[in-house]
Amino acid sequence: VISDPTVQNPTATNVANGEVFTVIITAASGLSDSCTVIAEVFDLPACEAVNNGPICMGDELQLDEIGGEAISWSWSSDGGAVISDPTIQNPTATDVSNGEIFTVVITDQNGCTSTCTTVVEVFDEPVCNATIDGPICSGETLVLNEDGGSAVSWMWSTDGGALIDDPAAQSPTATGVSDGETFTVMITDANGCVSSCSVTATVNALPGCNAGNDGPICEGDDLGLSEDAGDAISWQWSTDGGAVIDDPTAQNPTATNVSNGETFTVIVTDANGCTDTCTTIVEVFDLPVCNAENDGPICEGDELGLSENGGAAVSWSWSSDGAAVIDDPTAQNPIATEVSNGEIFTVVITDAN
Repeated sequence: VISDPTVQNPTATNVANGEVFTVIITAASGLSDSCTVIAEVFDLPACEAVNNGPICMGDELQLDEIGGEAISWSWSSDGGAVISDPTIQNPTATDVSNGEIFTVVITDQNGCTSTCTTVVEVFDEPVCNATIDGPICSGETLVLNEDGGSAVSWMWSTDGGALIDDPAAQSPTATGVSDGETFTVMITDANGCVSSCSVTATVNALPGCNAGNDGPICEGDDLGLSEDAGDAISWQWSTDGGAVIDDPTAQNPTATNVSNGETFTVIVTDANGCTDTCTTIVEVFDLPVCNAENDGPICEGDELGLSENGGAAVSWSWSSDGAAVIDDPTAQNPIATEVSNGEIFTVVITDAN
């Protein structure tokens, strides 16, 4: 289409390669002549823009123009992505959004230009949510879990010394956990996109436990038990022998029928629900051997010689169920007067224990 065929220098559009333009000129004398010119029209360069998507959110995008005819490029985006070098054939882009359109204007060696675009698909980061079943008590096993719902694989790690039984499991367990230890899980979704999240463990120390008793005791005596570390709010006493504990749930119960060497164990629980165990061993002395004798029979009015010769006593205390008079009730071998027939003399002895 010629803009104005009657002017000296018109323009033409929609020109085809090899198209012939003819002009007829007329002079002032009225004479005319004609001449022609053939147009040469270059094809536009082929333009094909591509990218290496889909990519994951935060990943770098590789752009490329592969038409094969360009000698210069000018890339742009309709979004907020940052293009590393807009003037090269295959730049990279960061901060890319899903659906963002990248446009490249190419120029070939003839100075002809064309334009093409490529649209990127960006997958969201998988949702990551790490949890634990804590707080736990020192020495207990910690259960880890990731329940964001997007993952198809997991990899757990720790910043401490805990041992994770299966780091590739969704819900592994950890032992040897320290208070404040942080567990991190990196998850991967079905698109190959990754994200990570962390959770910190609270580990309560075990309560102090200190068991004691008021022994040594003598055979048949009551034994006082005690636990006095100061951390417990509940107690549970038991024994490896035949002793009877009056209240196994008391802090300081009493035990009867105690045997020498019997071990008493108490499990203490603190306000955090943590427990610990300690023991106390009792020493029980045998009762001293007691053997009371007299030098009777005697005649009425005679003195009666008393004696205790079991051999274990260091002190004595004599008494009578009658009216006899004992000259020294604390002696090993006292004398009794005014003794009645059948009168019973009793001695309580005490040994060195």
